[in-house]
Amino acid sequence: MMQNELEERLGYRLEPWQWEMAHYVYQNSPTINKDYIAELVKNDGFRAVWNNQGRVRQLYKELQGPPIIIEHRHNLWEEYDVTHEYMCINTTGNLTRDIYNEIKATMLKEHKDLMDQGDYFDQCSDKEFFRWDPGKVHWLVVHYVKGGSEGYYVHFSIVDRENKYSTFILAKTLCEGEEGIKWAEQMVAALSRIVGV
Repeated sequence: MMQNELEERLGYRLEPWQWEMAHYVYQNSPTINKDYIAELVKNDGFRAVWNNQGRVRQLYKELQGPPIIIEHRHNLWEEYDVTHEYMCINTTGNLTRDIYNEIKATMLKEHKDLMDQGDYFDQCSDKEFFRWDPGKVHWLVVHYVKGGSEGYYVHFSIVDRENKYSTFILAKTLCEGEEGIKWAEQMVAALSRIVGV
């Protein structure tokens, strides 16, 4: 059975994952013919994407069908696929260079005034082509400290599972006193929201 045959019987188009699931059930169930699979899809179907009910889904599970990718997701840290069983697979950490560039671009777009008041906003790691590994991250930390001789520094740092602390992004202002403290506090708040701390 072709996808257009099933869709003609249904009177509407199927999502790619729905076709894949219905086709697998049809091919692997000797008692299910074209009319019956159309009836199953139309009457009980798949329900919502994020709902594990529906006769077609149940049959697919009984037949031990392989994972079907419903969507591909991307966030600041990684990209991954979501299957019909709501499992995340094919997870790949983003390059640390790309994470830094995205954070910096967001800061420039949403907090240009803070970026303009700063002296620099740099990635501290020489591992810019390394992939982010969320499994090794225990804490994300954003804080500020007074400079030893001038200004204030804002650290975006990572504490790994072995409690090793390493700074990922370092921002600095040469502003002193209340002006420097205000910049540091606002930078910590802005950066914290962007990285989800």
